[in-house]
Amino acid sequence: MKIYNYPNKKLRSIQKLLEIDPDNPGYLYELGRVYYDERLFKEAQQAFERAILQPNVQLTSESCYFLARTYYLNKNIDRAIKILLDSFETYPDDQINHKFLGDIYLEQDEFEKAIKQYEDSIRIDPNVPVHYSCLSEAYLRFGKVNEAISTLEDGIGLFPTISTLHNQLGHAFEVGGSFVEALTAYSRAAFLEPGVSVFHTDLGELLLKLGKNQDALIAFKNASRIEPDSKELKERIALIHQKLGK
Repeated sequence: MKIYNYPNKKLRSIQKLLEIDPDNPGYLYELGRVYYDERLFKEAQQAFERAILQPNVQLTSESCYFLARTYYLNKNIDRAIKILLDSFETYPDDQINHKFLGDIYLEQDEFEKAIKQYEDSIRIDPNVPVHYSCLSEAYLRFGKVNEAISTLEDGIGLFPTISTLHNQLGHAFEVGGSFVEALTAYSRAAFLEPGVSVFHTDLGELLLKLGKNQDALIAFKNASRIEPDSKELKERIALIHQKLGK
């Protein structure tokens, strides 16, 4: 497939190299990466598959990740899972691949399997905030609220200024019925990153549920300043004005 008119210069140069050495696994892998970056996932999968079929090719942890992602994006979930599981035989401590496999399991509602992968990610590298976020989400969807809260508190202990962890903690507390703690966590998230409308919205929704209409109005107005065209926020503000008799 000649695509010399394709706008990506790197892609054209790799194609020219492959005309000289069509079975070079390095060129094929780079071709797959460029296709992947261009969101041409079927073409990326074909290039990666050609690369790994060449003699004496050993996959790196990175190539396992991109191969698995192309299978995943092409809706071949079972194949993506197998690639990742096989990769752990050679690269058992690749936290990125454990996290990606956790994401796949979570999407498939296989919560225990997702939890195991996220726990492995934290064990391998405890200094990545998103691992705590993902693990808490898996616990929460599995119905283990206390474990979700504990995970987030561990993450916040390491990363006290990560606003998303505080917001997730608020959600976990709210699910568990601990509304005072939830308000504190939501408020902290909004304080740390006041330019994120969802933090104010989550706070406002809980305040509204608790009957704290005036405080909820303030929270929704803060969100509306960030998203002035939001129909949902306008409706929320109008509802509270109605409740307050304004």
